[in-house]
Amino acid sequence: MRKPSVPEVRQFLISHVEKIGLGVVLLLVAAALAGTHWKPYERSADELLQSVAQAEEQLQSAAWPDSERARFELSAAQHPRRAVDRLLFSAIPVSHYARLTPMRRHPLAAEQSLSEVKLRPVEDLQVKQGRVLVRLAPERLQRDGLKQSAEENQSEIQRPDSLLRREDLFRRKAEPAVHTPVAASEQGSLRGRAYPYLSVVGVFDVEAQVRDYMPAVRRNFRDSRELFEILDFQLQRQHRRDPAAPWSSWSSVDIDVLKDLIRSADGIAPDVVSADVTDSAITSPLPPRWTGVWAKTATHPRLSEYVLSPQDLEREMEFYRAVIDQSRRSLEEERRNRRGKGGFHEFVQDPRSVRRDFFATAVDAAPSPSSWLATGNPDAAKNRELDQLVRRLAREIDPENRDRELEEWIRRQARVQEHLLLFRYLDVDVEPGVTYRYRVRLEVRNPNYRKPLAAAGGLPHVVQGATRLTPWSEPTPPATVDELVHYFVTSVEPARSRLYPETRMNLFQYDLDLGTTVQHELDVMFGRAIGGTATARQVDPVRQIVEEKDYSFRSDDVLVDALEDFRFRPQDHAGLRLGGGSRGDAGLTPYALVVTRDGKLKTINAASQAAELERQTTYLGWQNAMATDYRDPARNDLERNSSDYDAIYRDIFDLPSAPQRSSKENNPLRRN
Repeated sequence: MRKPSVPEVRQFLISHVEKIGLGVVLLLVAAALAGTHWKPYERSADELLQSVAQAEEQLQSAAWPDSERARFELSAAQHPRRAVDRLLFSAIPVSHYARLTPMRRHPLAAEQSLSEVKLRPVEDLQVKQGRVLVRLAPERLQRDGLKQSAEENQSEIQRPDSLLRREDLFRRKAEPAVHTPVAASEQGSLRGRAYPYLSVVGVFDVEAQVRDYMPAVRRNFRDSRELFEILDFQLQRQHRRDPAAPWSSWSSVDIDVLKDLIRSADGIAPDVVSADVTDSAITSPLPPRWTGVWAKTATHPRLSEYVLSPQDLEREMEFYRAVIDQSRRSLEEERRNRRGKGGFHEFVQDPRSVRRDFFATAVDAAPSPSSWLATGNPDAAKNRELDQLVRRLAREIDPENRDRELEEWIRRQARVQEHLLLFRYLDVDVEPGVTYRYRVRLEVRNPNYRKPLAAAGGLPHVVQGATRLTPWSEPTPPATVDELVHYFVTSVEPARSRLYPETRMNLFQYDLDLGTTVQHELDVMFGRAIGGTATARQVDPVRQIVEEKDYSFRSDDVLVDALEDFRFRPQDHAGLRLGGGSRGDAGLTPYALVVTRDGKLKTINAASQAAELERQTTYLGWQNAMATDYRDPARNDLERNSSDYDAIYRDIFDLPSAPQRSSKENNPLRRN
């Protein structure tokens, strides 16, 4: 047999390789089928469809608890669009690459005109009540009108950290309070004043507002952001004493009351939220406190991710202190250029402007020729100069390089994108027992002011008027200021030596001079104002002492009548069986009839006042625990940080702050 040649083998494979491959596949399939074991399925198709329908019904009828549902709800900051924007624009400063004009334009398209800006209102306006014992400036400074010199301010900065303690909010919960002994000569100059207040807070979506600016001013996002500026705000409120009464007409809130308080305070306390969400015009500075912390009443639930941890607070304060020290001249120029800015701009620097102007020299300014030549790329040169600036700031803030993440944190400050702003106002001009609600609108600069009339398409109203007002916000839910005096019926004894029964009342009075609650039981006569004089325990947080001395309790309400427990006469009710130990008493709760300062009658008894009595008693217990720390500063009572205390009373008082001779430099953004 002749051996096939190579060309013949090649031709055979070309002609029959498909058949060979198909045969191999068929053999493998046949082998697989032969090796399997087939059996009929136990359930029918109808049973499968029925089980699917039952599962769908169970899924639709199942109740999803609200607590579990809340875990999966997305906040505005967690929205996918926000998250994508944050990941993109925070890592890459896209504003540096934005163009003033679009890359493509139709040659026959007409030039678009400037238009009126669509303004947004403040969102989610809320009101929260609280009390604060403000640390006032020493009396000698108030009397003489003296101001610290620049040298004194510098010496304050260089003092040990123990003399520059932060507010108690920024101390770890398990860490005991540290108290600095106060000399007797200094105690006379320490002053404080308590204020009940309503904190009005809301958020303004500055990112959405700037996007609304873009079509009106015909600019890109970066230029539109430079044109947007908040100048002032207008806050109005309504009030009523009776929940059933109609609201009063809207009236403007006198913000000079809060400004006078800030001027008389001993400096400005560090803020509880990041400076990225504050504005010097609409975010009220926080006066320093003798007791308590600025926490829930000083921020907004939508800004929870911006609440500062102790480490972030320290970083931010040192960062702005270093930036302001290096930018004194530019800050003075910025202050002169922004004379029209109102609100609280006279007290604090605008942190976003300070940060933006500082980094502009390294990020936006042209790089030095040496950096350009060294890298051969202007963008790389700018990044190199930014890195040098970051390292220089980090060495100034942390010479020992203990904070390993400081440089990256500073670098993020150069690229931060503004999203929300906090509106905050502390209304200390309120009356106890009165219910209030608020609304606010902002005053912003008109970006088209004094532009050519032709650029606005001949519409004069677009280019006229230096400012614009945003729409009014939705009114806040009503909030009632807590009464300064709370009284509770303890017992009513039948008349013996007197004409009328004796009414025993338990009084809790919040003292505005002490900033604490004084409690005692008193006998009140009919027709007299509920109150009296008694030797009571008084806690003075300013001097950090506890005294037992005479105190005058005073309420504007008058006791009219009281009803004691009814006693049955055995001879009149021979068959009546009462519980053991009743001695014939019916077991009724004592009642009292009171006329309020508004001339209205109300009845009170132990049952209706049980919840409020428990709240006042709990408050007094925490106050006494605070006073115990005066005698034992090193005591570390972890029970003080229970969830109930944190939720109810944390904003009212906490471990007292250490006395300070001056806190003018507590907040580096404070204007001198």
